[in-house]
Amino acid sequence: MSGRAVRYLFHTWGGIVIPVVAVVVLLTMLTTMEQDHTISNVQQLTSDHTTITIQTELVNQKVESYSDVIQKYADAYSISNYSGLVKAIMMQESRGEGTDPMQASGSYYNEKYAGATIEDPDYSIKTGVQELSVAIAAAKVRRPDDVERISLAVQGYNFGIGYIYWAEENYGGYSEENAAIFANTKAYENGWDSYGDPDYVSHVLRYYSYSYAISGSSASYAISGSGAQSINEEGSVTEKS
Repeated sequence: MSGRAVRYLFHTWGGIVIPVVAVVVLLTMLTTMEQDHTISNVQQLTSDHTTITIQTELVNQKVESYSDVIQKYADAYSISNYSGLVKAIMMQESRGEGTDPMQASGSYYNEKYAGATIEDPDYSIKTGVQELSVAIAAAKVRRPDDVERISLAVQGYNFGIGYIYWAEENYGGYSEENAAIFANTKAYENGWDSYGDPDYVSHVLRYYSYSYAISGSSASYAISGSGAQSINEEGSVTEKS
């Protein structure tokens, strides 16, 4: 459990203005053709003031057992390339356990079990993927390695979509610092001891793996957070188990 916020309450924005701390990701790009590659399982998110090192961990078999359901709803909600992100969120939320593995009971999109705990894993995944798709769109994520904007979307999944607009408006995007400010502000406004998980991005990204092909002037590249892949002469990517 990650101490998620009651997300459906906060789909608006506004607040404090502080200079932006841009977050960039240092990605390892694979350039050798027709070979299998394993990428370092360490990612670094850097900004002007801080560096976060994230040790990537594989999701467990319980989460992997939902792969087909995850892909079905990722396709349905137009985030087909982000099934790895759904798995990473599920891993952080529940490790795939329980009737609500995406911890989506508090979601704005939970209509079937509104006000109660979701008791159907399939519906939990559907609801969680729907919310994540909205977060990805709101954060203007461009592709699976766009970690700067994925970070914004992931924190929005935890805090509510309103965080995305607030962070963009006041800071130009996600940072650890503004996530903490948002959490403290919302906790104070509601008289709560805490609000969501301000460290949610690093907690989720340690489980995140992704892959896709980029067509360049002379080569194609495979990029992955973890795992192994092969690139053929046409530049398509074949995933390895």
